[in-house]
Amino acid sequence: MSKPFTLQPLLDLAQVKNDHAVRRLADIQNLAKSADERLTLLLQYREEYQTRFRDAVRQGLDSNGWRNFHQFMDQLDAAVAQQRLIVAQTQDRIHLAKREWQDKRRELKSYGALAERHVKAEQQATQKREQKEFDALATSTWLRTRQAI
Repeated sequence: MSKPFTLQPLLDLAQVKNDHAVRRLADIQNLAKSADERLTLLLQYREEYQTRFRDAVRQGLDSNGWRNFHQFMDQLDAAVAQQRLIVAQTQDRIHLAKREWQDKRRELKSYGALAERHVKAEQQATQKREQKEFDALATSTWLRTRQAI
């Protein structure tokens, strides 16, 4: 009779941890993608606003309009700087989450390798036991036929 794999609970736990790490990495990657998209939109909006300003300057812009433009551009530049910081932070988080996932995957593979060895050892033990039973049966059959002669 084969013995159960005694480390099965640890293998199951490693699988759960690996699955959690994969989900966490995917969530962070989605956040990073959203942050990148927001940065792209801010940069596009800044470029469009700057083009509008150039057009307004060509048509004649008063000092009040000039001041408003610069105030808004300062706010927009601050938003772009903040979004770049968020993008950098999400990239750092991705790096950490990838490392965590790789650690969990390595742990899972280790337990998986132990489980495979256990299965192979059990199969070998079963084959040995079956061969022993077959040999005993063959020996008893041979002895019976020898006694009958």
